[in-house]
Amino acid sequence: MRNRTEKALLHVLTAALLAASEAKAFDIFPEFHSLTEIEASGLDNSAIIDSEYQSDAITYMRPSPWDAEFHAAPMAYDLTFGSFNNTHFLHYDRLKLRKSLLDTLEFRFTYFKERDFDTDQTHAILELVKRLTPAFSVSVYRQPSHFKRENDIGIALLVHLSETHEFRFFNTWVDFTRPEHNDRTDTFITGNEPIVIGFTDRWYSPKDAAPGQFVETYLRYESPVRWDFKYDRYEYKYEKFTVGTGSRLHLPR
Repeated sequence: MRNRTEKALLHVLTAALLAASEAKAFDIFPEFHSLTEIEASGLDNSAIIDSEYQSDAITYMRPSPWDAEFHAAPMAYDLTFGSFNNTHFLHYDRLKLRKSLLDTLEFRFTYFKERDFDTDQTHAILELVKRLTPAFSVSVYRQPSHFKRENDIGIALLVHLSETHEFRFFNTWVDFTRPEHNDRTDTFITGNEPIVIGFTDRWYSPKDAAPGQFVETYLRYESPVRWDFKYDRYEYKYEKFTVGTGSRLHLPR
């Protein structure tokens, strides 16, 4: 049997204090990133990255003012799209819908796609947020999929520091039904199933404030995974740690 080890360690730290300049964006909704089948298979293949890749990626990044406007709105959508080469596009889009069901219960739908040579993530999240006190809420969320093996489920504690400042502790069980509801031969080795834990700290200026300001910091740890592909006769191992920060601030002259 061929035994292959794929360990990914990602430490991303992007800091930007923007008065009149732009910087490379960071993860879209980092609290919902997780190991996916597409990214797992992609680690075995070398992406076609040429000398212009980073400049192209920066060129096609969404404008930084969009972040404050996006998070301040109860419903929002944006999209960025651009060509890398004759076979690949950069494709980023995100959608959020927020609706109060009761005075203390909110429904959230979050969708995003982040596809380039570094990241390949597509997620659609259904979430219920229960307000416990003015400062604290609990959240239960799930990502349903056509394939039951890809279903994710999670819980989070939300700390509301202000109307536009939310601190979130999250714990996601990734592909938690794969062992029981899988139409393929692969499985996670017991005791080594993927779990994602971490926090996001997100602040944005109110919707009508000008200029729109935004600050986000996040830390995400994806636990060690042992993924047994019996048919292909190899074992895949994975672990990932990500930390990032970014901002757009209007600095006094």
